[in-house]
Amino acid sequence: MREHVSIIIPTYNEAENIAAIIPKISEVFTKHAIDGKIIVVDDDSPDQTWKVAEELGRRYPVKSVRRQGERGLSSAVVKGFEFSDSDIIGFMDADFSHPPEQIIDLLRAITADGADLAVGSRYLDEGKISKWPLYRRIGSWGATLLASPFTSIKDPMSGFVFFKRGVLEGVLLNPIGFKIGLEILAKGRYRKLKEVPIVFKDRLYGESKLTKGVVFEYLKQLWQLFREVETPIGQFIKFCVVGAAGLAVNLIIFSACLYFLHFHYLASAVAAFFFALTSNFILNRAWTFKVQKKGGQLSVRIQYQRFLFVCLFGLGVNLLTLHILHAVFEHHEILSQLLAVLSATALNFFGSKKWAFR
Repeated sequence: MREHVSIIIPTYNEAENIAAIIPKISEVFTKHAIDGKIIVVDDDSPDQTWKVAEELGRRYPVKSVRRQGERGLSSAVVKGFEFSDSDIIGFMDADFSHPPEQIIDLLRAITADGADLAVGSRYLDEGKISKWPLYRRIGSWGATLLASPFTSIKDPMSGFVFFKRGVLEGVLLNPIGFKIGLEILAKGRYRKLKEVPIVFKDRLYGESKLTKGVVFEYLKQLWQLFREVETPIGQFIKFCVVGAAGLAVNLIIFSACLYFLHFHYLASAVAAFFFALTSNFILNRAWTFKVQKKGGQLSVRIQYQRFLFVCLFGLGVNLLTLHILHAVFEHHEILSQLLAVLSATALNFFGSKKWAFR
């Protein structure tokens, strides 16, 4: 049975490349009996890439989409989804950095190996990057590291991706910048993912579009994903931010009780503890663990009681760790307290995530 495949190619000033790559992709379709369609989404290029694609559509299975008043690789790919009714959808660059002859390798990962999503990877053992300067390799490594909270694959920056249509069913994409593949990896509905080694080459014609603006947009995308996608690392960072806010609340209430209400310092500390705990509970329930809150079955009262227990247990662990490190192993008081706080914070996080807010 022939697979129905759409390949989306976002373009801007890629007339020479698009004229060369469309025949190559069509050869792959013919050679491997693929029922394929190429969707070129062009951002109204001054070199009229859209018109070149339109003319090629007379000889090859090409749909040319000209966007006016819009700009951006990721949003162009998402626009291309609207023109695809295929069982399998893919996207790749027009400049030959993604080898057309390896399209079949990514398709086989889906049709033969049962993957829901296949990613062309430069960083597998068999993968390779051809003629990249050192600064681009360092930049790619840094971008990959920043993406690690959202996916564990080796090449989350890849723009050579194929997936089954169902991966995006019910998924709201909010494309920013150039890395739509990362957003699909973070939000998509898939069970099995396979990375396929590719040989990444430098562009055939034209100039690279990597600018400072692209880097800024990538950072914006990461911030957006951090807000929209719940990951253990992201939740832990939020938990620590809430903890810092709780410390501020604690100090304010303690000072108010001690100096304005003239409470005993121990009574002030107890009042400050419960005020801070309550503010942390509200913020964690509304922000840190909001996904769990929506699906949770526990009442607010029970969640609060469990959070109180977790915090008190964490306090006990803090004090015990501090005592052992300082009194038994004779570490410095500050170092001992720092390690004790870190231990208690980790315990509080896992207790809150797995028990209090489940």
